Amino acid sequence: MRVRAFLFSAAGNDLLGQDPHTGQPVLAQFLRPFNGDVEDIAGHVDLAALGAKLAGVRAGYAKMIATIRAQPRFGRLPILIHGYDYAFPYPWGPGDPRRPRYASRNEWLGRPLDAKGIRAAGLRRGLICFLLDALYEVLGEVAGDPARTGVYLVDCRGALPRLADWADEIHGTSRGFGQVAARFRAVLRRVV
Repeated sequence: MRVRAFLFSAAGNDLLGQDPHTGQPVLAQFLRPFNGDVEDIAGHVDLAALGAKLAGVRAGYAKMIATIRAQPRFGRLPILIHGYDYAFPYPWGPGDPRRPRYASRNEWLGRPLDAKGIRAAGLRRGLICFLLDALYEVLGEVAGDPARTGVYLVDCRGALPRLADWADEIHGTSRGFGQVAARFRAVLRRVV
């Protein structure tokens, strides 16, 4: 069997998933209590905590890439990395239809936002976008120039633009994941 590419799917849970050590939403680690200003996105983020987490992500990716590149036959193997799309925290309006059987409706995003008193929908989504943009900035630095590094960043932001594309707060529906898969297909067609 010939390996033609390596897809590394990580990092999204480092910001928006569940902490494997505590079982709590990771998002809670980066949020500051509501400060009364629904326009102040950065003011609601613990930038030091976020920076520390992103430094860990960067180091983990560097180690993973170095491990792959240490294998002579994988020196130029295309490596694909990615992050999440801009998720919709629950609830997103009074008629939010998401009702996952496997998780609470507000399992990863809504609960920590509520706990910090952050209730305005625009601020809630703005915070998620802010955090994911910070993650993508780090992933872009990790990938560098793909022609030189062989690391390709698949940007999933904007792939699931409608609430109906989401099965829960951080996972797409089958149709939604199909839209994400199209982004991967486009990159794979170029590099494999």
